[in-house]
Amino acid sequence: LSSGFLSGTGPDVLYMTAETAYDLISAGHLLDLNGVVPQEILDDEIYLAKTATGDKQYMLPYAGGVSYRGMAFNMDLLKAAGVEKVPATREEFLDAALKVKAAGVCEYPIMLPMATAAETTMTSILPNIWSGGGDFATADGQVVFDSPENLATLQWMYDLIYKHGVLSEDCTGIDTTAQIDLFIEGKVAMLWGETWPYVDRSAEIDFEWTTSLGIAPAGGSVMTFCPTDMVAVNANAKNQGAAIEWLKFLLSVEQRNNFRENCYSTLLQLNKSADPIVYPVDCINADMAAAGDHTRALPIVKGCSTMTTDICTNVQLMMMNELTPEEAVAAIQAACEAAAG
Repeated sequence: LSSGFLSGTGPDVLYMTAETAYDLISAGHLLDLNGVVPQEILDDEIYLAKTATGDKQYMLPYAGGVSYRGMAFNMDLLKAAGVEKVPATREEFLDAALKVKAAGVCEYPIMLPMATAAETTMTSILPNIWSGGGDFATADGQVVFDSPENLATLQWMYDLIYKHGVLSEDCTGIDTTAQIDLFIEGKVAMLWGETWPYVDRSAEIDFEWTTSLGIAPAGGSVMTFCPTDMVAVNANAKNQGAAIEWLKFLLSVEQRNNFRENCYSTLLQLNKSADPIVYPVDCINADMAAAGDHTRALPIVKGCSTMTTDICTNVQLMMMNELTPEEAVAAIQAACEAAAG
């Protein structure tokens, strides 16, 4: 997209993600849609605020998947270990993991995948950072990783392996796809992951299971990652009027339904006025009903993509015991500041 705009061949209407947004906006390539798209369309968007930049609305949500990150629980294994309810806090989670470990009912009491770069950040790190009250960058691009909240979260993650022994060091070699296989095979009691595989593969699961949006420290609020892909209009489009009309057409409830039915079956509810989306898994439906209040997308800031890679790299080193939590926090802060310029 950036190359196309720089060469004067950028599209009139574009489909984009948060990682590309800052560069396109700062270069003046995107049109502010406030006052251009009818207010009734904007008012019908559930995730409108998640794609705003200050008082500007350069992008509008178009596809947010069931790929929000959450947790899955094998209730047969938990009950066999004496755990009767889904953990809601870090404290309850650790207690459940210790009971599963002591009972020896499965190979892995928990799984926090650490093997792949981008997915590790979105699945294992950011949900726990955000739920712990921390962050890595503010909306104006200030890097804020070096905080007591983030140190507490990284220490908690580190201790799962090196103090409590409920998380295997295998986590640094198991990606999110492999861990779903382990879950379906009954080898993992509790895990973090993308949610869509549980929908796609629910027929393969032959035990009692459920999901949640995540866990937080006692008294905290669960927050997790959900990608919100967006559409925008070229500020210098030669056919800007037609581009705006097409954007309005794409954002209509009817066309979003067509898109979901024919192209992308696992979508979050994006329009307030649309009929509720119902999936064949009750726990997924329950999570999706609450997702609007508990999910976040990546911030639209300079260097965001590099920051998420830096976060992953250093947390992986910590989980391999090559960095202490304090060293990991300091390294991430420095790397993210460099990315932010």
